[in-house]
Amino acid sequence: MRWLPLLLLPLLSACAPSTGVTIHNGTPGSLELKGLPDGPVVVDAGRLHRAGGIAKALSLVAKSTTGPDTFTVQLDLPPPGGEAVWAIGGKACFVEGDFSEYYNAPAEVPVKANVVARVPEGTETWVSKDAIAAGPGERLPAGSRGGGVRALVQVPCKAANSDPIARSWLEMVLPDIEPQ
Repeated sequence: MRWLPLLLLPLLSACAPSTGVTIHNGTPGSLELKGLPDGPVVVDAGRLHRAGGIAKALSLVAKSTTGPDTFTVQLDLPPPGGEAVWAIGGKACFVEGDFSEYYNAPAEVPVKANVVARVPEGTETWVSKDAIAAGPGERLPAGSRGGGVRALVQVPCKAANSDPIARSWLEMVLPDIEPQ
């Protein structure tokens, strides 16, 4: 029976959220990103790319596919299951929301999303302090294992200017990120 925990460990770690990085291309043209664990990738203007499986601090380079522009960044390793953001040009905005009430409250009790952090316009890098269960564009997990359930949501930049507006936005987009 001593070997049973060893067999369960890979299953439990497979359920844990992947430590990731989200990159937003806020430039007018496509960028080729290098330094990601999933290899080089091209990100079009105004688009996001998320890479999971981050195991160390990152040195990233983004080079224009049509011109001489090059951008570089050093990102600290997020905590296990956490998320780092590189918003090239600082034109993308995000809100980290806590959705734990949706998992823990009885169905008849009104619940709300809570704002944990806002990433406003002009912020080029950000690293979460805790695990993120769903990155931008991802769905929340089907269940909760007791801890907080947080998601990082891309929002219009005006929504990242205050907690009440950010909370309203989180609750408005909840149907799009709810667990299946």
